[in-house]
Amino acid sequence: MDFGKNLKQIRESKSLSIRELSKRANVSHAHISQIETGQRGTPKADTIKKLADGLNWDYEELMRLAGYGVSGTDQHPENNQADDTLPPGVPDYYKAFLEVIDDPNVSDASKELARLLLKTPLQPEQLDLLRGMIANFKAANK
Repeated sequence: MDFGKNLKQIRESKSLSIRELSKRANVSHAHISQIETGQRGTPKADTIKKLADGLNWDYEELMRLAGYGVSGTDQHPENNQADDTLPPGVPDYYKAFLEVIDDPNVSDASKELARLLLKTPLQPEQLDLLRGMIANFKAANK
């Protein structure tokens, strides 16, 4: 899943419109819209910082979702291998919860739980536990 889709999902999980995020982050609503729809590539680190502040979201986590290296490097994601620099579990963690939210067959309660978990910073051992829960959930719903 690309950064724009992740950004949109996070914004919507916070019940923010593009214009509300624009005001909070001091980033134009047109720019945010273009990022979310894929009309613009991955934003620079300073824009991601503004978006993280506007979303009240962890900056380093948003940087990882954008494909930047660990520890906030300003190296643009097109210049590195994002999958090699992401901590284990982050891509599948977000992908799994975003898939739950987008699935029309999933209950509203499960979607709300997924939204809450997306907003919660988690430790590696918690991610491992969630991975197991997701696997069990998928197996039970086949």
